[in-house]
Amino acid sequence: TNDQLTKLASNYAAIGVRSPDLTREQITLMKSVNPDMLISKYMGFASGYRVVSNQFLKEHPEVLLKTESGEIHRGLLNSGDNELVLDPRNTLWRDTLVNAAKKAVTEVGYDGIMADQTVMVNHLYEGFTGINPRTGDPYTTETWRDDMYTLLGDVKDAIGEDKLLIANSIRDGPGYFDEGAERFLEVTDGFIAEGFKGPISWSTSMYPNEKDWVDDVEMLTSIQEEGAYVV
Repeated sequence: TNDQLTKLASNYAAIGVRSPDLTREQITLMKSVNPDMLISKYMGFASGYRVVSNQFLKEHPEVLLKTESGEIHRGLLNSGDNELVLDPRNTLWRDTLVNAAKKAVTEVGYDGIMADQTVMVNHLYEGFTGINPRTGDPYTTETWRDDMYTLLGDVKDAIGEDKLLIANSIRDGPGYFDEGAERFLEVTDGFIAEGFKGPISWSTSMYPNEKDWVDDVEMLTSIQEEGAYVV
């Protein structure tokens, strides 16, 4: 409701909208309450969630990663994940994502895009069966990251320098430094560190050890020294 949107705008400097999408009128209302508020739209850069419909995927199965036997591959980070995985180099998917991102910021009025499922740090799981159509072999983490880097760059070019592209997830300090995630700052405006305090399965009473905590803080410092955002 308008009252709820007004309350959000009165209490937050930034929000990420996963579902449902806001209208231009709703964003205008929130900006009238808090002109400096940043409002980003969620987009699944691997699954296509909040970007394409199930009907789109049925009509264009060529955008999906398949197994060696030609069946549709499911799961990006673990074998229990049932989400579809779109080929980051497929031209139709890339154009569709780029156009959707551009529309979100130019026509609807979002301040930027939250890019989920980038695998900047998290590895593709052992036994990943999604075939890279250009090699005929399963995607490797390294190739996936290279292709996602290009995809993020295309989206950033489309939305422009005055709009934000924030990518998830660099996980934590050790992962950020060990896996070279800083290069993604060349094509984004910042990162989300979902695993900052430790694995998602940990109790809220558990925290990183001293070394990992130091890496976490140094990660924050490093990113901000580059003039980028970190969540």
